Amino acid sequence: SGQKQQIRLFSREEAMPLSLALIIDRSGSQDSFEHENIHAAITFFRSILRPRQDTAMVSAFGVKIKLIQAPTPDLDALETSLKQMIKNYGRAPWVGPEVNRSGGSAVIDAAYWTCRDKLAGVQGRKAVIMIGDGRDNASQVAMTELIDFLQANDILFYGLDNGGEDSKENRRLRNLMPVVAAETGGRVFQTGQVPLREAFAQIEQELRTLYTLGYASTNTERDGRYRKIEIRPLNRELSVRARPGYYAR
Repeated sequence: SGQKQQIRLFSREEAMPLSLALIIDRSGSQDSFEHENIHAAITFFRSILRPRQDTAMVSAFGVKIKLIQAPTPDLDALETSLKQMIKNYGRAPWVGPEVNRSGGSAVIDAAYWTCRDKLAGVQGRKAVIMIGDGRDNASQVAMTELIDFLQANDILFYGLDNGGEDSKENRRLRNLMPVVAAETGGRVFQTGQVPLREAFAQIEQELRTLYTLGYASTNTERDGRYRKIEIRPLNRELSVRARPGYYAR
């Protein structure tokens, strides 16, 4: 540990195609936020997606995870699917296994199965953006399994935390989005402090200015252990946000 590494690769990813997965929480805590969430998502897609180059998809969840729009570069299709989401949710196809869950909000399952079914193996930059409160009481996949999967597939996780509706149940549950975001190099925005449109604009800026940094570790053991990474810029006035480590496999 604490060993300086020689950088072998450094490149900007601006020209690479972008694949986005938007996941919308439709559990009971989101009832009063639903129309705002949909409108903000449409605005975001119209500002970030480049014709014939980028693709996006939408899933939504409560205890069931449903595919609202399959991956597409078509902005009109995305907008139509989002506007019709509430009406079509019940008969939309499943994402992941058709399992019975109780509780109401399968945050981790929604992120895991959306990414596994729709983003794994896709080339270019990949990011998942979840709108909701991050409070889980129904998932069957462990958070560590989700984080391992996102890291292994180079998928950034961003959360737009609207806090959900105030209830005894909601206050009891922990928001899991900040942990997942930190472990993948993404981050979480509190939409009570940062408007959804502004949060989306910051995510867009970050996804357009990503850099890839690569090195061959001086520790050649593939022992499956977690290795921390610390990136220190020469210019101390700059700050770097990156994935904090990886598993040596």
